Amino acid sequence: MFYEYALEPAAINSWERARYLLEGFGAPSGRFLARVPHTWPRAVLDGLRCGDLERKRIEAKLEQLARGRAFSARSVGDSAVFRTWIEHALSEHQKAAFRAIIASVEGVHPVLSADAVSDSEPLWRVEHGQFLLREPRVFADALGLLLRSSRHLVVIDPYFRPNHSSKTRVLAACSSAGLAPGAQLSVHASLSAEHSPSYAAIKQDALRLLPRLLPRGLKVSLYFWLARPGGYRFHNRYMVTEVGGVQFGDSIESGASEQKDRLSILDEASRLQLWHEFVIAPPRLDPAGPAISLLGSR
Repeated sequence: MFYEYALEPAAINSWERARYLLEGFGAPSGRFLARVPHTWPRAVLDGLRCGDLERKRIEAKLEQLARGRAFSARSVGDSAVFRTWIEHALSEHQKAAFRAIIASVEGVHPVLSADAVSDSEPLWRVEHGQFLLREPRVFADALGLLLRSSRHLVVIDPYFRPNHSSKTRVLAACSSAGLAPGAQLSVHASLSAEHSPSYAAIKQDALRLLPRLLPRGLKVSLYFWLARPGGYRFHNRYMVTEVGGVQFGDSIESGASEQKDRLSILDEASRLQLWHEFVIAPPRLDPAGPAISLLGSR
């Protein structure tokens, strides 16, 4: 679902090449770019042999890439110990495999020639939807690259309950998949004023059960909302971060053996809308009670 690539700085040798390759990276595309070396944008600019106008356009594209949080969170080794860029990339590949190493060289496994990058190339093509076993670790692995690049995970699931292990096991697995230091988790769910459980009962369950399931120091806020006539239709399930997001086709929970759910990568416009509705501005819903705040202690 989300994949990591290494891209040789020297492969960005023109504006046309930069525009085509760099537009393919970012969470909405399902592709993250590793900083190999850690000064990757500077290495691109230092290697350019083009006019000032073309250089400025490439520089702007690199800045856009950084603003869009298209770089993965991988921490790479010192490039000075390697004779060539490809040696460095292959060393990183041994630590944790890239989907592909895109370079100007050919004939070295698992290198994909920069000239061969296209939507018809299997190593470049990314399916934006995927059926996954409804197992917490499977979900966490599929979302790992996104989560490791994020500092704020927002879970939108109207049926989340802190005493439902099928829900909390997925929450625990995903929040343990490598969220950036100092990360926070927000969960938005709905309640009915006429039906149980009550907000008080849910708060009691949350404070009793969740801290020991979630990573130590993780800041957690739980919001429970009451539907407002003509307001937000609280139905679909999402996981959204400041970097990207996915929609769950059925529910954010584990299931019986062999049961599957389809996860779909959100386009940036949809992610931004959800981020605005649940992080920037309060949803058109009435709170069932104050936000429930707690710290992970596992």
